[in-house]
Amino acid sequence: MKNAAEPFNSYHSPEPGDRRNGLNTSNVKLAAVPNIPIDQIPDGIIVFTKLGQILYFNEAAASCTGYSQDEFRGLNINDLFQSETGEIPLPEIEQPDGAQFTIGQRIVTCKNGTPADVQLSVKSLQNGNMLAIARDTSERSHEERERDFDSNNLKALINNTNDLMWSVDCDLRLITFNKAFDERMRSVLGKQLMKGSNVFSIGLNDDSMGQMTEYYNRALAGENFTETEYTHLPTPTWTELSFYPILQDKEVLGTACHSRDVTQSRLATQLLNKAHEKNSAILESIRDAFFSVDKNWVVTYWNKEAERILSMPRANIIGNHFWDVYANAVETKSYVEYHRAMDEEVQVSFEDFYPPLGRWFEITAYPSDEGLSVFFKEITERKERENAFRELNEKLNARAEELLDSNKELERFAYIASHDLQEPLRMVSSFVKLLEKKYKSQLDETANQYITFAVEGAERMNRLILDLLEYSRAGSNSDLRVETDMSVLVNQVLATFSDKIRDTGTTIKVHLMPNIVASPTQMTQVLQNLVSNALKYNQSAVPTIEIGSEDKGDHWQFFIKDNGIGIDEKFYERVFLIFQRLHNKNNYSGTGIGLAICKKIIDRHNGSIWIESEFGKGTSFLFTIKKTDQTESAVELTTKAT
Repeated sequence: MKNAAEPFNSYHSPEPGDRRNGLNTSNVKLAAVPNIPIDQIPDGIIVFTKLGQILYFNEAAASCTGYSQDEFRGLNINDLFQSETGEIPLPEIEQPDGAQFTIGQRIVTCKNGTPADVQLSVKSLQNGNMLAIARDTSERSHEERERDFDSNNLKALINNTNDLMWSVDCDLRLITFNKAFDERMRSVLGKQLMKGSNVFSIGLNDDSMGQMTEYYNRALAGENFTETEYTHLPTPTWTELSFYPILQDKEVLGTACHSRDVTQSRLATQLLNKAHEKNSAILESIRDAFFSVDKNWVVTYWNKEAERILSMPRANIIGNHFWDVYANAVETKSYVEYHRAMDEEVQVSFEDFYPPLGRWFEITAYPSDEGLSVFFKEITERKERENAFRELNEKLNARAEELLDSNKELERFAYIASHDLQEPLRMVSSFVKLLEKKYKSQLDETANQYITFAVEGAERMNRLILDLLEYSRAGSNSDLRVETDMSVLVNQVLATFSDKIRDTGTTIKVHLMPNIVASPTQMTQVLQNLVSNALKYNQSAVPTIEIGSEDKGDHWQFFIKDNGIGIDEKFYERVFLIFQRLHNKNNYSGTGIGLAICKKIIDRHNGSIWIESEFGKGTSFLFTIKKTDQTESAVELTTKAT
């Protein structure tokens, strides 16, 4: 059956003479489907009185509701069909026999209480009863509801957007439009638009319509496109216009239009572009090379310095996978460190050698939510200098070892030579003295004077040999460095010169002295030589010597001041050289080795020694010794020295 009204023209009325309410159903058939009994028809067929009493029904009517035939026969038609107003409308009595009409969609109440949708049609029979045909439309109704939902949902979306949507036919008459378009046109035109209005008659200015007509014609020609329009009055505004041909069987029936305000996104894009340009200017101006990759190692930026250093144009690498381009770097330290920075989200800084270019690079990589940013610069020259400096250090260390061995040999030679020279000198001195004692009365004054010269020469030679031996030993590590109280050493040295201090009437002033880590023997030598010089080179009426120290932070500065003859500035460096004397040996005794020994000892203690003097008014000798952490024990220091 094509529709619900068709069965009424096909149904055979009961035979005349039927006494059961005028209905004989044994041979009831539909003419449209000859020779098929109505019990075999899938639609439900029910015959009922005008009061709703069910007189006859086919098997389909009972089975679709879940009632047995006996139960179904006892029902009233209104027990089955429901509507929003209650009972189904029945034909009026005065309607002519054979009149037919469609009630429409109704809900059948099944025995178990579940509803079922049916399309209900009713016909008046000649005997005054009614014939109802119910077709199950549950599945079709579900599909229709789905279509209705989709349609309503689409309408809601279209009418609740701020974008303008409308469509026109091939004659540029409005087919439909959404709420936003209607409101916009009302605000512009001051009136409501009607469907069917020609877009040329809605009142827009000629310039606007001229451009829009071009767009409409392009769409009606089958083109699907989007254009962006800009206006600067009263404020800068960008509008994105999209046009889509409406097609039916490849025939264009009109065009659907969409207008969207993209001002905010354009302004945001402009700001982003400006920020990008600014950042790019910064990245291009820095001296370091720079590149960035995303989380998938795709290169997103490559500055000019990176182009220059790596000889890689940015056009050849931006947008490409970094490790595809630099596949020969997967075995380098960079590969490991870049992945560590990305995986652990930590900054990494390192140096790496890239074999294909034969260059060294200093690299720092910073992880971010977007990926990895890498700054690097070439340090090949620096690394080559460092390598050369290492190599040089190795040579110097080797040379130092050679010199150390040589110095040890020289020290041994000096020690042995001094002993070997002292023996013949003692012999010469002894025999000359015996000669003087035995033959003095027999020799004239000249001979006696020669003997005196020979004895004095031998003694000077002996002192010189002893001083040379002392110089060779000065500054050696044979005397280990320990914590040393300088006050004790000063007192010991002054005790050594007590007779001379008393005889010369020298005034001694000693300040509080610190403890230092040094060789006690060698520090005694330094103090002894400096105090000896202060006593020796002093001709003032009241000789004065002042000994003290100053705390200079990481080191102590010691001083020994006198008011003696002083030293000319041009001799400041010379006095520390071995055998350098500033005065005649007849005026001041000595070999010129004492200050050289002081310098050698202070140098070996990593300190400095110098002179501050004013000729004729006095001299100050100053030297420094570095401080050592007081928590270090003497045993530790001894071990280090060893």
